[in-house]
Amino acid sequence: MLSNHSNFTSEKMVAMMMNMTVQIALCLIAWTIVLIRAKNIHWHEALKGNRITLKVWLIMLFFAIGLIGLLDFAFILDIYTFNNFSRFVTHISFLVVITLSVTVAHDAVGRPADNPLIIRLWLLLIITVLVLGFIYVTFLSQMPQFSYYKAPQSFHEMIFKLIDYSFKLIADIFLIKILIKYLPTETSLIMRIRVLTILIGNFIAGVHWAILIIVVGAYFWPDLASPMLINFGIALLPCVIILHFIAFLNNNIYLKFILFSKRIQHWYAFQDLQCLIERMKSLFPVIGLPPGKPNFIQFVRDPERYLYPAIILILDGRAMLEDFLAEIGDVPPPPQPWEIAEGTDLVGEALEVQWALQFVQPPDDFYAMVEAYRRASRELLKSPRKGLRTQDVG
Repeated sequence: MLSNHSNFTSEKMVAMMMNMTVQIALCLIAWTIVLIRAKNIHWHEALKGNRITLKVWLIMLFFAIGLIGLLDFAFILDIYTFNNFSRFVTHISFLVVITLSVTVAHDAVGRPADNPLIIRLWLLLIITVLVLGFIYVTFLSQMPQFSYYKAPQSFHEMIFKLIDYSFKLIADIFLIKILIKYLPTETSLIMRIRVLTILIGNFIAGVHWAILIIVVGAYFWPDLASPMLINFGIALLPCVIILHFIAFLNNNIYLKFILFSKRIQHWYAFQDLQCLIERMKSLFPVIGLPPGKPNFIQFVRDPERYLYPAIILILDGRAMLEDFLAEIGDVPPPPQPWEIAEGTDLVGEALEVQWALQFVQPPDDFYAMVEAYRRASRELLKSPRKGLRTQDVG
């Protein structure tokens, strides 16, 4: 029994240490970003004209301040100030964060018709902060430390959290609505990725606030404070932080990511082209040198090295195919692939390849040409025929 108790205690200590490590890491990342951004901001321009830059920095600052109150050792701040002061700062800081986020989104991509709503939101924030401040000073500052995530232990704590989380959820829904309306109008790929990342992050944040509201209901129905639900809500916060961190990465990082993702798409296109290439080679063995069969790493380092020879081979093969069919004379229209028996003569094979290529009009853009011939190759993959047999070529 003593051994089991020791094992349980040690496992609990390890879990606490891991949780504390994650909390400290997130807090350090947040403050590092705040300090780096503060160094890079042109304060003269930010204070006079470019207010969005200043507001974004304030969002990061208040978010970093709010994270301090979530640390397990935040009670040290309470010792030198007032009971639950660290929790109060966290609640208010996150209120400011979500309100500033809505304001920045509106300033950047919102509609002028929504200006009165932003003013009302700030008025509602002021009223909410005053009400929460009154509840804190009158009641919560006299109570033992309460948890940000656990069920309320008193009526005043329940009212405090319900007002706080409800405001955040409503503001978050308004922010999501702004971003959803804007996303289809954005043409820049980098900005679309940024907006989509922020949108997903705020959707997760909305789920986070909704879970906390459910936990607040545990004051009346204790079963709502499920440990699994609470842990899920806690796990969502790092996801929100990571997504917003990604959203504010430098453009050069986004460009590298986009370039690599395109190279992966080109890899799959190259694999699809192999069917058309093999069918061309079976028709015309002297068509030219094949583009090689690189592995994934070799290909993504230099996709053009393999795609250009592949397209040249296909274009040469198409020209030879047209010449071959023209020499035969009056050839009937290309039949459907299922009308050609497998393993038939050279003409049947040529007709089937011609059928796949008949609607391909090579565009001027090289990668658009790759996609066009990729679709033709996929049509050949659907065919019941597998190309000419050796004796047919002979």
